[in-house]
Amino acid sequence: MAQEVGEEILGSAPQNTDFWLLVESRSPFSPKVVKESPLADLLRPLMDHLSRTIPSSRVQFIRRPRGQDSGAGLQVFVADSRLPSPRLYGATVNSHEDLSNIDIASIREGRLPEGFIEHKEPLILICTHGKRDRCCAVHGRAFLKAVTEDNKRYVWESSHIGGHRFAATCVTLPLGHYFGRLQASDANLLIEQCLRGLLYDLRSFRGSAPLSKLAQIVEGRIRQSHGILETDALEYMGESASGLHTFTQRATKREFRARVKTFERDELRLKSCNAAPEPFQEHQIQWVE
Repeated sequence: MAQEVGEEILGSAPQNTDFWLLVESRSPFSPKVVKESPLADLLRPLMDHLSRTIPSSRVQFIRRPRGQDSGAGLQVFVADSRLPSPRLYGATVNSHEDLSNIDIASIREGRLPEGFIEHKEPLILICTHGKRDRCCAVHGRAFLKAVTEDNKRYVWESSHIGGHRFAATCVTLPLGHYFGRLQASDANLLIEQCLRGLLYDLRSFRGSAPLSKLAQIVEGRIRQSHGILETDALEYMGESASGLHTFTQRATKREFRARVKTFERDELRLKSCNAAPEPFQEHQIQWVE
């Protein structure tokens, strides 16, 4: 229904999020698994410490797609999405209890805990959290089913990543780029673009999670208008006191500056498959020369 009433997908990624802890779970995802589950209770001290020391952090529970063997131990990943040098690190632990002895936040400062190594290949998290929203189970699993054997090593199922009304939806790490309204036919093309350092179809681009909502919209409109797919092509220079967002194209040093005006729409849309319809917003760009 969100698509039928013309809700724009751009600017729908979680905002101001640039540090990620991904923990493998071998148990089914309950509706609020990261907040209310035995694993969440076990990791509560770690997650609370992380939220205090890095407010821009986010925790996801992940699992290998059905039929894939995760091997011995449990996988843990940490992604730092800050440009110009985003990083992804991984480690294998024997049990979740082992994480209580690891200072995850120290990775932010460039100190790798023992056992962590840099992970050179990107990860794609596809939301299949059906107990949170059935749309993610239906569309997320269709996406997964289409992934070829060669590409499966890049993909993990994930707990709720936000924006289930745009299912199938995924996030690519370490950059924190969100995509939505994905079909099975998009699966391998998206993965291959990600491996090349390129964004996938900009019509499905939800935004860059490290940015604010309005900055996501400006970045996406710049990319759409100029066909810019390179993931590192634009640098965000910040927002002025008057709400002016500035981006610089790294290769040409060209500046793009814009403000965003927000309007309330009269139409209603479903925020999720399980929710009642509610109003939503429309955004208009005002370019400044």
